[in-house]
Parts: sequence; structure tokens; C-alpha cells
Amino acid sequence: MVEVPAQYDTVTRTRLVSAETTDVTVIPAVMKTVTKQVVVEPPRVVEEIIPAQYETVSVQKLVTAAYEDRIEIPATYKTVEKRVVTGGGGLEWREVLCDTNTTSSKITEVQAALTAAGYTAPADGAFGPATLRAMESFQRANGLPVGYLTVSTVEALGVSPF
Repeated sequence: MVEVPAQYDTVTRTRLVSAETTDVTVIPAVMKTVTKQVVVEPPRVVEEIIPAQYETVSVQKLVTAAYEDRIEIPATYKTVEKRVVTGGGGLEWREVLCDTNTTSSKITEVQAALTAAGYTAPADGAFGPATLRAMESFQRANGLPVGYLTVSTVEALGVSPF
């Protein structure tokens, strides 16, 4: 048995990441210090003139009234992609190379064909992890069942299965 890969379609949805909000910023009133002279004691007439006495008083005057400044902050969105199974998957019977046909020389032929097809595999005649990765990449790229050295994979590489 060989595992047939599931087929996927990409479904794109737009999801709300943060809702639209309004930010309220309170801008404080601007105060200015004004210095002026205020009569503390008015002048009076006596036999002798006593001059008026003055005192410096600091008064805060409103220059600009406090107000609110509203800034609209638009909502932000993020595009989320989701893979959905649309068909395929399951188990099927496929013809694979048996131990009799998978000799060291046959494995070397498959490794050379994988390398020629652009999938690097060591040409050592042993079906190790590097050869398995290269074969599975070739199978995925060519729409073949992934996982075992099938007759269809060997034929797609241009190698005789027997």
C-alpha cells in the first residue's frame, strides 16, 4: 500500500484583527503669568504727601481654553490563509519494487536518475535518509504517491523497474 497525498486548495479570508477605535487626547489649558502693579493703598492728602505703596502681584490668565482633539484610528485587518482538504487522501494499492529487484546497482541507478532530475542523492547504492528525502521530493513535485519506491516512481525517473 502507498499513501496518496491529500489535495489542498488555499482559501483566503480577511479577519478583523482590531476594531476601529476613537482615541481621546485631553490637551491641557495653556497658562501665562502676567505681572502687573496693583494699588495697595491709594495716595492721600495730609499735611505731608505720603506716596502710594505698590506691590507686585502675579496673576494667571487663561490664554487658550482646554479642548478635546479626536483622532480616528481605522481598524486594522490581517489576511489569513487556510488550507482546506478538497479531495484525495486515503490508501491505495501500488506496485513497489520488492527486495529482489532493489539491488545495490538498481538503487545506484535510481540515485543517479534523482540527481540528474535535480534532487541530490548520494550514489552509494544504499537507500538511506538522503535518498529517501530526494525521492519523496521528486514524488511530490511530480504528483506521484509519496513514501515508497514505487514502480511508477522508477519509471518516471526513466529507470527500468526490473
